[in-house]
Amino acid sequence: VEDAGRLVGAADAVIDFSAPEQLSALLAEATDALAGKALLVGTTGLPGELLTALDALADRMAVLVASNFSVGVNVLQALVERARLRARHKKELEGAIADMKRIGKDLASKAGRGQKGWAQLVLAKLYLQRGKIKEMSAALDAAIASPPCCNARYRHELAGELMGLFRLRDAYQQQLAALSLNKRSPPFLQRAGRLLLAMGRPEKAAKYISQAPAGLAETKVLSARLKYARRRYEDAEGAFKPLLGEAKVGTEAKLYHALTLAKLGKSKEALAALAALAKAQPQLETAPQFAGLVELWGRRFKRAEGQLKRAWKINSLDPRTPLLLGHVSLARHDIINAVRRYERALKSRKDYAPAHIALGHLLWQIGNLPSANARLGKVAEADRGLVSYRALAARVAMAEKRFEAAQNAITQLKAANPPKLLVARLQGELALARGQGKQALALLSGVRKQSAKDAEVVVL
Repeated sequence: VEDAGRLVGAADAVIDFSAPEQLSALLAEATDALAGKALLVGTTGLPGELLTALDALADRMAVLVASNFSVGVNVLQALVERARLRARHKKELEGAIADMKRIGKDLASKAGRGQKGWAQLVLAKLYLQRGKIKEMSAALDAAIASPPCCNARYRHELAGELMGLFRLRDAYQQQLAALSLNKRSPPFLQRAGRLLLAMGRPEKAAKYISQAPAGLAETKVLSARLKYARRRYEDAEGAFKPLLGEAKVGTEAKLYHALTLAKLGKSKEALAALAALAKAQPQLETAPQFAGLVELWGRRFKRAEGQLKRAWKINSLDPRTPLLLGHVSLARHDIINAVRRYERALKSRKDYAPAHIALGHLLWQIGNLPSANARLGKVAEADRGLVSYRALAARVAMAEKRFEAAQNAITQLKAANPPKLLVARLQGELALARGQGKQALALLSGVRKQSAKDAEVVVL
């Protein structure tokens, strides 16, 4: 772009098919000379800030930006966009499905990788409207395999659809891909934080939430959820309260505000809020799911089971509901049903770490250490930083008299910001396993003072 201003000044139109860096340099070098000219940009992979600059430039001159100038490819893209509209408005779904299948199969040789990827993504949305979950999941797999080059919006939308199927790890990978193309997009940062909170990784979530604009309602509700995840319940309650009436995030704020109230000992108030939410939004499965969790915390197992079954009836895709039902069965000493329900959670998502850990904990309790270890091995490497995983790994190691490994697991657990009582209890259990009775009694007595109703601590 040397002497770009002189060259542009002598031209009627400028055509750019270079690279984002060269286009950026051209705009910086020849902005004044471009005034009154026509600019045609076919360069792909433009970052958000460059698109914003081109949009501003369009106020002063004719600007055309397209990733592909092939007539055939643009016809295919028009078919994809029409199908997207049909999916959004739930109209002519069968025709739209046929169009997207044709792009993915019959026209595959003519369609670019991007068109095939978009077709599969839109096909997944259409299958969701038809309630065809298995087909939707297959379409999302195909969309993951055929991404358009350098398209952050595609990755972001794909992550959103994967979240709907509770494929959180896959969704997170797509969201990271979106962020690699546009590091400053508030929706991208917010969704990355949201996914990490759902995956039980609040410290990683904080990295993205802190980069999103603090004044946005969604950032505020995620910041409040981060306080909740860090067990700063009084701070969380104060952060949720101003958001309860917000149109965009009010429902989410009400749900987590209710859990916060329960943690502060206000279970009746929490359950009343969740009941009101369930009445106002009958198809919101998280309202009875959260109510079931509050009832479980209060050891009201029959009520917990009723609420959780209600949630499962609304949405049978969320693996957390059968997981919580398994916890209810285990609290009732119904081992057979607990196992069945944990396995049902894994049927929903075979990589669902909390269910593998719950089964491993149960196997540890009955003394089947080889099977407990095998279950720990099924937990993906990315999920081995979870508090529940580290705690179980420590207990299995203690039972096998691998005391150094148990201590290492407890040390690693501390880095995950666990409840202090859990750390004290594990240290007490380890001291007891090592035959250090006085040290164990001192640690466990301190735990008992704050967990008077925990029969296991009394036994220890």
